[in-house]
Amino acid sequence: MASAAKNWSGLVTLCLGQEREKRQVSSQRTSLTKSNGVGALGVPPKPIIQYLPSYRMEPRNPLNKERLELTIWRLKYRYIVLVTVGELLMQGLCSMVNFLWDAEKDGFVTYSIKTPKFIAVCTIFYLYYD
Repeated sequence: MASAAKNWSGLVTLCLGQEREKRQVSSQRTSLTKSNGVGALGVPPKPIIQYLPSYRMEPRNPLNKERLELTIWRLKYRYIVLVTVGELLMQGLCSMVNFLWDAEKDGFVTYSIKTPKFIAVCTIFYLYYD
């Protein structure tokens, strides 16, 4: 079989000449789906970027629990933290919290982040405690 292929290739070269054989080989289109190192329109494809996990198990600045507890007890405030995280899929968000508080001593702080894929809202209530 190999000798027949070799004879056939020799016959083509003899009849058509080597230049025609080279032109046919170089003019064949390559498939766009094959990975030959060149993307569409002759532009090399961008490399795939892979990231390592960005989380860490231990904090950079460890929390001093004794100092924090002492500060909380000295200030006589109680904190309520409400965090809402949701995926944006063309829906609305309504969040409501009800409780009694003193308008002079109590208050709240809120912070929200909105990206094209998710929304996050964090509200911290601080209530004075005697």
